[in-house]
Amino acid sequence: MLSLETQTLRHILINAKNKFPHKPALAFVDSTPITFAEFYIKVELLAQQLLDLDIKAGDKIAILSENSPNWGIAYFSITSIGAIAVPILPDFHANEVHNIVRQSQAKAIFISEKFAPKITGFNHTNLTTINTKNFDVSSAPEIKHSKKPTTSYQDTTVKESDIAAIIFTSGTTGHSKGVVLTHQNIVANAINGGNTFANLGKNEKLLSILPLSHTYECTLGLVLPILIGASIYYIEGKPVPSTLMAAMQKIKPTIVFSIPLIMEKIFKLRILPELKKSRVGRGLYKYKFSRKQLHKIAGKKLLESFGGNLVLFGIGGAPLSRQTEEFLQEANFPYYTAYGLTEASPLVTGASQEKRLGSVGQILPQIQTRIEKISDTHKEGELYIKGPSIMREYHADPEATAEVLSEDGWLKTGDLCHIDADNYLYIHGRSKNMILGPSGENIYPEEIESILLTNRYVVESIVYEHESKVIARVHLNYPLLEDEFAKQKLSAQQIKKQMVNIIEEVRAETNSQLSSFSRINRLIEQEEPFAKTPTQKIKRYLYVT
Repeated sequence: MLSLETQTLRHILINAKNKFPHKPALAFVDSTPITFAEFYIKVELLAQQLLDLDIKAGDKIAILSENSPNWGIAYFSITSIGAIAVPILPDFHANEVHNIVRQSQAKAIFISEKFAPKITGFNHTNLTTINTKNFDVSSAPEIKHSKKPTTSYQDTTVKESDIAAIIFTSGTTGHSKGVVLTHQNIVANAINGGNTFANLGKNEKLLSILPLSHTYECTLGLVLPILIGASIYYIEGKPVPSTLMAAMQKIKPTIVFSIPLIMEKIFKLRILPELKKSRVGRGLYKYKFSRKQLHKIAGKKLLESFGGNLVLFGIGGAPLSRQTEEFLQEANFPYYTAYGLTEASPLVTGASQEKRLGSVGQILPQIQTRIEKISDTHKEGELYIKGPSIMREYHADPEATAEVLSEDGWLKTGDLCHIDADNYLYIHGRSKNMILGPSGENIYPEEIESILLTNRYVVESIVYEHESKVIARVHLNYPLLEDEFAKQKLSAQQIKKQMVNIIEEVRAETNSQLSSFSRINRLIEQEEPFAKTPTQKIKRYLYVT
């Protein structure tokens, strides 16, 4: 069982240095890793540099950079002197970056050359900028260097209750809130989550593919691996499919944390067309037994394409489509679904020995839950959670904090769910997205979307209410459609008519699987991919009319 006497990020660092000094710690895919002893020294030197720049405990330091070993060095240097890290998602617009720096009152920013233009011309003269490539200070406020600061890295005391990070969420409402997380919040979550992965050994390799500025990757893809002495590898540049698969073959990772969209696209755009490309394949796929056999064969090939050594492929951040999960289960692929939110640092559920279709795993041992029922006739209700990893507050926003966090520590998640007798959590959707049916029925858009996504033509979808009707927007599998139209040698006019028929077929097929009160009244084609947050959640507010 994982444990740490003092739950701070600094103690995570010291623990790794003492337990795994010569083990490889962090590296780019094609580079030689630094050891945990070297990692500790680099953090120590940079931490002292921050103190010499007159950065003190409680000061906010932003990080705007691609994933790299230096991202982790910056993060641990900031938090090791009691300063507060403010990770910024790389996909944020320059205006959002400016607002976060301003709102957090950041005193300095670690920034890579790629994202430096996002703060060019930013009217904040007291902001120190530090290049993440070499940690050179390129601009800084006037600091009196007549005498060196007396504080040293070794003299700094960091407490569990101190703030470690403020995470400005991407959200889907267009407004970011700063989630205030303490050292204990983050470390307790890493320990609690890590203890559910009972099959993790001493020589794990993690390939980091999600932004470190998101709590999901930071806690599970940085803090947890350092806690257990795992090696972390980063891809230089954007993890597009070609570079990602090449990295998988080179590193042969045992751990990868991902989002549903990645696996859903692999299944729908690569695996499913291959299984159904022949008449025989399509025939076999109709029957449960033969379909399972096909899935096992495909799953083995998929595992090999990921390097062949995976023991943990974590999927979180959004719901996983039922069709994709059925494939992963039948393929014996080592996946785990989990549920969390930034305000919970982020894990609420963890890995479970038994995977139950539709569940996001079992509630973590240290998380208390209660469900506020919507009505006596429905088993589901809104999830409230409490525990050591729940945020302290929203930064400088007591009103928003009071809306979701009670004085005795219960966090209102906004998610509608039910929990079974074995503590497995099932999420039905967001309370703010729920549609009230004509006779008071509860309609969950996310459940309709999961059915839409089983259609071979549908890649992405959203469902919402408009004028008391259930409306769906779908982005279709255009490469598949173009291939079919080409084989049929259809004219432009014929393609237009066929598209109308396909849209109606999708609606009819979906409605045949829904209760009468939740059927889709109108289906709208979304020709361009939906705009998404940096964590690949669709920005619903842009499309709900």
